[in-house]
Amino acid sequence: MDLILVFLKDKDNELQLNYSKHYMGLLKIIKQNNFVRICPRKKHVQLDLKLDKSQEIDEKIEQNGIEAFDYNSRHGTYRLQIYEEDSENKQEFLKDILY
Repeated sequence: MDLILVFLKDKDNELQLNYSKHYMGLLKIIKQNNFVRICPRKKHVQLDLKLDKSQEIDEKIEQNGIEAFDYNSRHGTYRLQIYEEDSENKQEFLKDILY
């Protein structure tokens, strides 16, 4: 999870974590900006990424072997499960998809 925050801070240094009861979102200059929602679990971190659905992103997720749920068209989000070994081995994928 710390690695995800590092990637996000590389993108925009003004981003800060906003802690809620069930998830961590992002703040930018006192305004919520939850394009990434981080939900820590016991064995993994669940990432909800607000992205437009595209075949390219679907292929990247599949090629990297990331566990993903169906695209949520109502909220416009991809839901990914990132395990600790994924965060270590799939750093380039995470950087690419977070930018």
